[in-house]
Amino acid sequence: MEIIKRLNRELVYKGTVINMYRDTVQVQNGHIAEWDFIGHKGAAAVVPVLDDGRVLMVKQYRNALDRMTIEVPAGGRDTTDEPYITCASRELEEETGYRSDNLEFLISVQTTVAFCNEKIDVFVARNLKKTHQHLDEDECVEVEAYDVDELIDTIYKYLPYGPMFYDEDTVTDQPQRQIAAEIIREKALHALDEEIPHGIAVAIDRMKTRPGKNPIVDIDATIICERESHKGIIIGKGGAMLKKIGSNARYEIERLLEEQVNLKLWVKVKKDWRDSDSMMKNFGYNKDEI
Repeated sequence: MEIIKRLNRELVYKGTVINMYRDTVQVQNGHIAEWDFIGHKGAAAVVPVLDDGRVLMVKQYRNALDRMTIEVPAGGRDTTDEPYITCASRELEEETGYRSDNLEFLISVQTTVAFCNEKIDVFVARNLKKTHQHLDEDECVEVEAYDVDELIDTIYKYLPYGPMFYDEDTVTDQPQRQIAAEIIREKALHALDEEIPHGIAVAIDRMKTRPGKNPIVDIDATIICERESHKGIIIGKGGAMLKKIGSNARYEIERLLEEQVNLKLWVKVKKDWRDSDSMMKNFGYNKDEI
């Protein structure tokens, strides 16, 4: 039996923006349940950037929140077949009165996956050309330009205060060994650039502080790669690349620990280590992160 089996989908309400359905499904244990589902055509949003670096935002009333909001221009697709970039271009001009021939895809987001299939593709628009707004009769949209600092201040102004889950001086909940490993891996990937795939991991073999008036943290770490050819690239001619990785990583780790660090690096080959669930777990990764 499939994990979840949809037995029926009944249209309950057909609207101008959404359709609402009642789904009858059979869940894992065989139980029959009814779930709400909202069908949406999809939407596009645009981050319009002026030549001076300011970002255009739109201010409008949102009935669901019963208040004014400041947003990037956005709107729904006319049909499920309409390209998202076409929708983005249209909404940009309709809401801001600017047109762009330089729309670059940024990210896709799905906002309410529990009961709605709405997907929003977000684009960045540059080389803006002034035209004029094309608003619907029930739309009233004000356009305002913000520099990045102003925009950040505005966002913080409207963010609600929440509970403090950590002390003010807590930077992360990850152990220092894990952070040190990630710093080494980051410096390795940055130094190696496109020379090897991202399939490298770092294992901290030892991390211990020497006692004394001026303590030193000794760290022994191993960079894991998948091919013998990769090992030579990581080490470099005369060990130059490995030395560069170690020097850059040591600087960052010393800033983190606020102590002097003695970092020693080795390189080992573990063929196809990313195909081993146990090795992935030992290195602190999951397959979506590598």
